[in-house]
Amino acid sequence: MKVEVLVKDSAQVVRIIQLSPGDVYKRLVKQSYETTYSIRLGVVQDVVSNGEQAAITALEFDYAYSSATPKIEVFGDDSDLQLFAATPEEIQAYFGEVFASARRQVQAAEEAATKARGVLQTVEKVSKAIIADELTAPQTSGEIAAEPEVPLDETATNDPPWA
Repeated sequence: MKVEVLVKDSAQVVRIIQLSPGDVYKRLVKQSYETTYSIRLGVVQDVVSNGEQAAITALEFDYAYSSATPKIEVFGDDSDLQLFAATPEEIQAYFGEVFASARRQVQAAEEAATKARGVLQTVEKVSKAIIADELTAPQTSGEIAAEPEVPLDETATNDPPWA
C-alpha cells in the first residue's frame, strides 16, 4: 500500500486559482537528499507578468526553535511549486512562533555581544598595563628562570603588535 494513495484518497482538494499580494499560502518543500518534506507558510508580496512570463515574490520564513530566517522567495513561471491554500489565522499562529524565535535570537546575540565587550575590555586593560610596564612577577620561594635574551629590533615601536 502506498502512502500517496492514502493521502490522495483522504485529502480535500482545494485549488488556488489566483494569487494576489497579501494572499497567504502553504508550500510543500522537499528536504534536500531526503524523502521528507516540510511546510513553509508565506505571504505573497507581488505578482508580475509581462504577458509571456510571470513571477511571484513572497516572504517566507525558515523556522526553528532558536532561529527565524526571513527569505524573499522569487518564483518564475517555470518553478515547480506545490502551493496550498492557507488562512490568515494559520499565518498568525505560525508567525507568533516566528516572532518568539526571532526575539530569542536577538536576546542570544545581545548576550554574546555583552560577553565579547567584557572580554575586549579585559584585553585592553592588560594591553595598557603592558605598554605602561605595570606588570609584575609574583613573589616566589625561588628564582624564576630568566627568559632568553631577544635582540631588539631598532625599528620597532613600543606598541605591542596587537595594538
